[in-house]
Amino acid sequence: MLCKAVFLYSNKYERTVQAVQEGMDMTEESGQILVTVDQATRLMQIGRSKLLELAYDGSIPSLKVGTRRLFKRKALEEWVDAQQEQEELYLALPH
Repeated sequence: MLCKAVFLYSNKYERTVQAVQEGMDMTEESGQILVTVDQATRLMQIGRSKLLELAYDGSIPSLKVGTRRLFKRKALEEWVDAQQEQEELYLALPH
């Protein structure tokens, strides 16, 4: 059973990498979990250089596949949620 699970995960990862290399749409509607830098900037509505700065300093997890930097869509959403929570906590403090 473990071999089958590893194969399925490996197969899905390979399909994702292939889709990225072929430039396919990596949005949530396509069922993909990874997004490119350009897609991530559109999702987060921030600039490319700011996104890469956050990726390079480790604020947002990313991975390299070949020459492309990819982001887990879920990690982007979690980062945004964390930023919103920090903002709400800051605003709740007495000033």
